[in-house]
Formats: sequence, C-alpha cells, structure tokens
Amino acid sequence: MGLLENKVIIVTGATAGIGKAAAQYFAREGAKVIVAGRREKLGTEAVQEICAQGGEAIWVRTDVCIESDIQALVQTAVDRYGRLDGSFNNAAVAIAKPLIELSNEDWDTVLNTNLKALFWCLKYEVLAMLQCGGGSIVNCASIGAERAGPALTAYSASKGGIVAMSRTVATEYAEKNIRVNTINPGTIETEMATAFWGFEQVPAMRKVAVPLGSPFGGLLTQAAVLKVSANGTNTSPVVRGAWVMERLIGQPPPPPPPSVPAVEPDIRGAKTIRDLMALHTKEKSCASCHAKFDPVGLALESFDILGGWRTRYRGIEEGERITGIDRAGHDFSYTLSANVDPSGQLIDGRTFNDVHALKAILAANPRQLARNLLHQFTVYATGTPVRYSDRREIESLLDACEKDGYRVRDLMLALVGSEIFTGGGK
Repeated sequence: MGLLENKVIIVTGATAGIGKAAAQYFAREGAKVIVAGRREKLGTEAVQEICAQGGEAIWVRTDVCIESDIQALVQTAVDRYGRLDGSFNNAAVAIAKPLIELSNEDWDTVLNTNLKALFWCLKYEVLAMLQCGGGSIVNCASIGAERAGPALTAYSASKGGIVAMSRTVATEYAEKNIRVNTINPGTIETEMATAFWGFEQVPAMRKVAVPLGSPFGGLLTQAAVLKVSANGTNTSPVVRGAWVMERLIGQPPPPPPPSVPAVEPDIRGAKTIRDLMALHTKEKSCASCHAKFDPVGLALESFDILGGWRTRYRGIEEGERITGIDRAGHDFSYTLSANVDPSGQLIDGRTFNDVHALKAILAANPRQLARNLLHQFTVYATGTPVRYSDRREIESLLDACEKDGYRVRDLMLALVGSEIFTGGGK
C-alpha cells in the first residue's frame, strides 16, 4: 500500500516539469490524481502515462487565471470521487526583465497567474476539504521568495506572496485539520526554467566521482558544513566539533559554564590550537566536556574557513612569510606557521590519524546517523523536537529503513507517513 492510497489529489500545472513529476509520483503512491493545466495534448498524454504505469488519473483542462475554471476543477474532483484530500498548487509563469523594463502587463501576468490564482485555488480547495474533515495543501513557491536575483522582481514578489499567504491560511485552518505548506525549489531543469534563463538546457548538477584518497566528498566535509561551522575569519575545533556532534551525530554537548572563556585561535601563529586547548582543559570539568566533541573538530582542522584543504595554519606574525597579488589586484601578506595535526581520540577510546579515519569510525554506526536525521526532519516538519513518547516510533521507522541502508528518501517518506507527522490522522 502506498503512502497516498486512495487519496484524491489535484495537481495544477501538471502537464510538464515539476507538476507532471509530482502527479506521477502521487499516482505511484496510490493517489487518484486530477491532472490540471491548459495544454490538452500534454495533459492527456500525462494521464495516459500514469494509467499505463497502473495509476489512476483524469484530465481537467484548467486556466488558473479564470476563477470559474478553478471552481469547476475542484467540483470535478468532488463529483468524481466524493471528496478532495490534497492539492499541489504548482501552476506558474515567469517573466525575466529588469525592473525598469517590466511593464504593467508583465506584472499583472505574473501576479495574476502565480498569486491571485493561488488565492482562488486555496479558497475552493479549503471549502471542499472542510466538507470531508480536512486535507493537505502544498503550494509551490521558489527559492526566489527568499533570495534576490536580477530580473526577478515580479516572479520573486509573487513567490514571496505565496509563502506569506500559505502561512496565513495554515494558521486559519489548522484546527480544521487542513495543513498548508510550501516548497521552495531552486533551479530545476524544466521547460519554464530553460525559457526563463534562455538556455537550451539548464546546466544541471552532476555527480562527480571523487578521486581515490581525496579528503572531500560526503556530508562531513562538504564546503557548506565547513563554512557554517567557521566564523569567516578562523576555524575552531571546539565550534566545529560541537556543531557536528549536535547537528550530524545527534549528541549535543552541554553548554559551557558562563564563567569559562571560549578558546580563541592565536592569529599571530605563536601557539597552535592544541596548545591553547591544552591550557583550557587543565580544569577537570572542562576536560571531561571537551573530550566529547574536540576530537571531531581537530580532524576538521585540515580544512580552512571555506572548506579548502590545508596542511599548515595561517598567521600574521610568526612563520614563513607569503606575499603576492590576488585575482582582484590587491596585495596580500600572511604567514604559514605550525603544521595541522588532525589526529585525535574519541571519548570511547577509538583513535584516528586524519579525517578519513574519523569518517570510517562515524560511518560504522549508520543507525545513529539515520536516527539523528529523523530527529532533524521532525523538528523541521513539525516545529517540535522528538518527544520521549515518540522514540519507539522513531526506532520502528529505523527498523523499516534498515534493509536498504537508511536511504534519505526512505527516511523522509517513512516519517511523513508516521503518526509523528500526521498526528494520528489519516
């Protein structure tokens, strides 16, 4: 039985791209899908593809800029199947023009299609869901709702409006068992994206094999992780170790005593970070606490603030002087001081010489990594940490995902189908 068995779901903008892929996925999970869009040929082909794969779908020609079309779409779902359980409001347009070249007509086209149409969709979908005890609505916004980019004035305004409207409707109807959420995709290779950016094909992210012996690859040494766990000027094994243990391993360290100062790197290069940490941990209470996370941070000292590989620390006074001119034409000067020592010993006694060995140790307990990921998903999806009463359910989800190696997709789908996410509702 699929996650969406016998659920009735509307998908707008379902003739291509994200909408079509979503409709196909919903059908594979057992939903009865109403494929909505303007292009009849593509819509009927989408339905035929779903049915050929054993799914169930119907085509309803819908122009989301016409209120009566949306009303008829929802009514068709209710007349055909007796209810509406969910919807994925995905229909959208994009016009790429700088602000001063954007006409009133351009603005109205984008806002009417992306935002005003969503108002109508939400209105009639909620009305239908109220009649059958609740439902779930997902609205497709965009990363453009959060991050600025050139030529995106109208598009980003519409997508930001989607996020705000979704939050408001979610608060209005949560007590009626109607969930309203948004997703904010980045650039995805779709027909609209290629037209928007003027590409024949969107430059896709591609899997690149990491050379044998490379320290890169995997989550622990992603540049994003290494950057977010540094402060933009220098690195600290204390900060990085605590971040990794809390966010990736699921073993948050206790907060430091308010009277104990932080360990700050010596930017002059006179003392190594290990020397400074040795002084800091002479206090027994400090030593027992730091032993839980410092070793992990020490292994990551082989990476600078942006995730670049290094074998020696940079300083400004002590060490070998390096000078030159950067790519922007600016003079630079720094020193190369002590060698980086990435070895360490975990609190359970296991030792490692470098980040490769540390990765092997951490990867030897995939269940703990998967458990923490479920905890993080739970906080993100529900706003509430995993409760004591939820722990048995978490372990049950882990048991179900164990045979395939705790794949991220499996963990996410298992959580979404669990009572932790649904609150016990259907």
